[in-house]
Amino acid sequence: MSSQYYDSMDKIIWLIGQAINWHKKAIREGLEEAQLNLEKCQDLTLDQQFILGYSYKEGNGVNQFPLKALEWFLKAAAQGHVTSQYQVSKMYRDGEGVTQDNAESAKWMLKAAEQGNELAQYEMGLFYSDGVGVQKDNFEAVKWMKKAEKQGSALASLFLMVDRTLFTD
Repeated sequence: MSSQYYDSMDKIIWLIGQAINWHKKAIREGLEEAQLNLEKCQDLTLDQQFILGYSYKEGNGVNQFPLKALEWFLKAAAQGHVTSQYQVSKMYRDGEGVTQDNAESAKWMLKAAEQGNELAQYEMGLFYSDGVGVQKDNFEAVKWMKKAEKQGSALASLFLMVDRTLFTD
């Protein structure tokens, strides 16, 4: 994707964060209408929920708040948003805003991988190869790496070429 796309996304994320901050300020000052408008944010589309989660995760336009990021990612992920599922997995894996939980990370990564997310497929291959959050299983590791490779993952291709031990167990 072009850098222009990412510049536009950064601006949108920043604007959403600014809008939320203004609403919070209005609420603190006692404006009931602002509270009602903020509650409407609960009806965001899945992509908007993801963007809001990402804003909180990275601190774009709002204060960085990993727990709030996870809350928005989980809301979208539970409804099948694949990129949010991937982000939830990463946050559990890395213990970002939540206690590290490899099993929970693997659960969400599998959901994203099953929906065809190339990065999640590669990560599932690693999870199975290393036994992170799942039972170590070289057959499953190769299966997920091949799926990621089929979508063009150079990392999966490299992994399959270099880690021949997967084929001997």
